[in-house]
Amino acid sequence: MQKSWASKASTVLAIAISSLLCIYVGVYAFLSANGRYEAALLGLDHVKLYGWAPAGFHEGDRWNGSRMQVFLPLYVLDRRYWHHDCGGWNHDCVETNGDAGKNKKQLFSQHRESR
Repeated sequence: MQKSWASKASTVLAIAISSLLCIYVGVYAFLSANGRYEAALLGLDHVKLYGWAPAGFHEGDRWNGSRMQVFLPLYVLDRRYWHHDCGGWNHDCVETNGDAGKNKKQLFSQHRESR
């Protein structure tokens, strides 16, 4: 028995939607894997809160709102389950920009000692 045109079209549509979803998740996974913690809230004398920023979400001293909107569902899940926001000097927060395994407190103390 041959498949009807509608059945073939729905199969092609399902494959196309699945492919686009995989690409969407894959692109975000790549951006997140290359991300790092960035200053999200500044106080008078130090950073009060670091927020997770996948690659391209934070450029210079600004957050890229349009990219965040495109990936908002995955960004929310990422921050909720994997990359939590962390406070300034008093909280452990793993830094991912080449100093793997060191938290912000250790990095700050090394910076102060090197002065």
